[in-house]
Amino acid sequence: MAADTTGRRGLAPGLVIAGLTALAIALRFWRLGDWNFEATEMFTLRDSLNPRWGNPRPLGYLLNYYLVGSFRPLNEFGLRLLPALFGVLAIPAFYFVSRRLIGTRAALFGALLLTVSGLHVFYSQFARYWSLVFLLSAVYPYALYLGVREGNRRALAFGLVTAVLAVLAHPVSILLVGGPAIWLALTYLRPRYLKDAWSHKGFRWGAALAVIVAAVIAARLLPLLQD
Repeated sequence: MAADTTGRRGLAPGLVIAGLTALAIALRFWRLGDWNFEATEMFTLRDSLNPRWGNPRPLGYLLNYYLVGSFRPLNEFGLRLLPALFGVLAIPAFYFVSRRLIGTRAALFGALLLTVSGLHVFYSQFARYWSLVFLLSAVYPYALYLGVREGNRRALAFGLVTAVLAVLAHPVSILLVGGPAIWLALTYLRPRYLKDAWSHKGFRWGAALAVIVAAVIAARLLPLLQD
């Protein structure tokens, strides 16, 4: 009876994610530097050799220059190294974030689909910023949501940090903040909540700061998103 019960339990989620991560490593690193640069990878080479903060998408180029460039040349393998690594890290990151929202079984199935996704494998082997954008964007909206919903300061701080990094990876990442913003508005922007909250000086200062930050972000990002 005990043996039958154990058999029905199946593999532990940690073992499944470890196996999917190992499969992701194999799919994304196999013969990674065996083909020449193609298409827009040449722009990554140019911007990684001379990175600058004024670039609309500086994070990946700065990582290539200061991190990868410190121990290996920025050749075909060197420039694809971080995209492949970010593609692998997306598997456990997606699982650990989504299981809090949709449950363990659904999160495992989603991680499986992501592991074998041809599009994700392609961009994990492509020397651009998209796998980094996906990794950060798969984390920060949900970290912000959980931080506010559960009053978890660590999750909220982590969400804010990863949101900034996501925007530095590519400005289009800011669009995903719309999901938590809509939930926050529908949940808390009601007359009785607003009346009680507005009576606190800290809330008024926080609202003013949020408006200023939003204005600065809009002034910076709207021209980039238009381009």
